[in-house]
Amino acid sequence: MLAGLEEVADFQIIREWEKHTQTGDRAEIRTLPESSTAWAKVDARGELCSGQKCPQFERCFITQMHQKAQASDIIIVNHHLFFADLAVKGNELGGIIPDYGAVIFDEAQKIKSPSTAMTSAAKALNANFVVGMTGTPVENRLADLWCIADTCQPGVLKDLKSFSQKFETNPAPEALKTLREHLWQQEVSVGRSEPLMMLRR
Repeated sequence: MLAGLEEVADFQIIREWEKHTQTGDRAEIRTLPESSTAWAKVDARGELCSGQKCPQFERCFITQMHQKAQASDIIIVNHHLFFADLAVKGNELGGIIPDYGAVIFDEAQKIKSPSTAMTSAAKALNANFVVGMTGTPVENRLADLWCIADTCQPGVLKDLKSFSQKFETNPAPEALKTLREHLWQQEVSVGRSEPLMMLRR
C-alpha cells in the first residue's frame, strides 16, 4: 500500500521507468529521490521476494539476471554482490550467481583479515581454482599475506599461529627476507622456475 501523495508520485516515476528499463537497476532513475519510501515497497529484497511463487517471476529482472548468468562462461561481479550471493546460497532463493569452478579475486586485500566474515566466506568457497590479485598483499602485518595465500592455496603457509611465530617475531626487513627464502624453497620443491605464489608485474 502506498502512503501519501509523495509515494504515489514516486511510484509513477518507477512505473514509467519499468516500461523501458533493460536491467532493473535503480541507478537508472535519475528523478527518484534517494530517500524514496516507494522504492522499498517494490524492491526485490530477500524479505520481500517470494521467488517462484510471485506472478511476475518470469519477467522479474532478478530472474532474467540469473538466467543470463546461467548461460555465461565468465561472470564478473563486485565483492559486495559476490559475498551477498554466498550468504543466501542454499536458501529458497538459491542466490544469483550459478555454481563455478574458478574464482579470481581482484583487490584481494579485502580478504586479508582472518577474523572478518568476508574472509571466512572466501575460505569456505567450493571452487577448484582460486586466484588472488592485489597490489598491496601486506598493509598492516605479514599475516595479511598469509590470509590471502591461505584463501587461494589453503595450508601453503601452514597455520596462522605458526606463520606469525616464524615470520612476525623478527623486525620487518628480516621477516620479509625469511619469508622470501621460504617461498623460494616452496618453488624449488615443486620444480618451478616462476614464483609459486606471487608474480609481480
